Amino acid sequence: DERPTYGPLTQLDVNEIMNTQNSSVYMRIPFELSGDPSRFDELRMDVRFDDGYRAYLNGQLVSEENTPFAPPPPAPNVLPWNSSAEGTAGALNGQIPLTQVDLLAFRDSLRLGSNVLAIHGLNIDANDHDFFFDAQLIGTEFATGKAQVFASPTPGSANLAPAAQPPQVIGEEGL
Repeated sequence: DERPTYGPLTQLDVNEIMNTQNSSVYMRIPFELSGDPSRFDELRMDVRFDDGYRAYLNGQLVSEENTPFAPPPPAPNVLPWNSSAEGTAGALNGQIPLTQVDLLAFRDSLRLGSNVLAIHGLNIDANDHDFFFDAQLIGTEFATGKAQVFASPTPGSANLAPAAQPPQVIGEEGL
């Protein structure tokens, strides 16, 4: 039972509409974007989930985990409304793992103004009581032509947003 782990992070409890009734849920996360989306040097989705999901950005499939195979062509690449996750994922040692999904290839799916991140959330079974999903889209612009310092080292993986510029030291007296 993962309720102690998920409880404080739950903003919308779907247990009553899912538990013993359905292993799927649809979620729509509307958001506004001001400015040209092409300005983003990085675009990613930070996601925590139990057990699986399929994510769409303005109707474009951008990411999926633990999803069943969709019907073969020529059928559309859609999952039935009552699909279940193909495997389990969730809390490990009391923590919900964060997965960072690179979405830069889908930057053109963003629009100035209204946008929607749509999620088909999948639980392993309708009788499994611990479904969880949380996502955040993060678009980052880098300052060009300046030295950049990273808040956290990320050897072997993509760099995250750089930290604020380091202070400029002038002379022996400091700033």
